[in-house]
Amino acid sequence: MSILLSSSSILDNPVIQFIIGIGAVCAAVNSIWVVVKIVKEVQIMAGKTNSTQNEEIAALRSLYEELHTTVNIRHEKYMRYFDNDRKEIEILKRGTEVTQKALIALLGNGINGNNKEQMQEAQAELINFMAHQNHSSLL
Repeated sequence: MSILLSSSSILDNPVIQFIIGIGAVCAAVNSIWVVVKIVKEVQIMAGKTNSTQNEEIAALRSLYEELHTTVNIRHEKYMRYFDNDRKEIEILKRGTEVTQKALIALLGNGINGNNKEQMQEAQAELINFMAHQNHSSLL
């Protein structure tokens, strides 16, 4: 028990001192290796001339411009698609509205038989809508 309680006697052991010495040498070698690696990286970075850096910057700028142009072209293309889709949806909404009005007039006439004027208005609106949508074959 006296060995465990007395820490100075463990450190006085030559084997422990040898292990600590090896650990210190390994730590020193590792530190030197890290410093050498950092110095090499700095030399590589410093070794690049301004012309090399300028060439790399020009290449990256060219790539950026090419990608920017491609993105703009695609953006315009898809915005045209979205505009066409929006217009088509508006036409479909208007067609549905006209058809529903015509159905209401037809139901009203079928129920009480005196909605002739409402049916004529619905017919005119439906014909007008169809004519503007180039569905003249259905007229």
